[in-house]
Amino acid sequence: MGRSGRENPKDAIDLVSLLRDYHEAGNESRIYEEAGALAALETAGYDIELAGAWLLGKDAAVMVSSRTNADLRELLNGTKRGRLIEDMARAMLGKDNALEYSHRLLEQFTNGFIA
Repeated sequence: MGRSGRENPKDAIDLVSLLRDYHEAGNESRIYEEAGALAALETAGYDIELAGAWLLGKDAAVMVSSRTNADLRELLNGTKRGRLIEDMARAMLGKDNALEYSHRLLEQFTNGFIA
């Protein structure tokens, strides 16, 4: 995710923070009020962080330029996805099943982004 094309784990740390905290940034009511977000909450077993990740993906898709949209789609579906998930898991020290949860966070973001 680094702008120079090199791997930068700090980007993964920042992404984890955004994905896990987006619901707390004035978006919790939107999760319960917007049909797509509510469906994402139900699909995620009522994990509000995962639903927030979906909502962030949805919001990002309408905010980014077409170039950034293409770059994100490549990252989310490309060969660097696995490395990103691993870096995200390392950013969640102490979280049980951090690798699995990182995968779920990124999957929810991706689902929202392409929704």
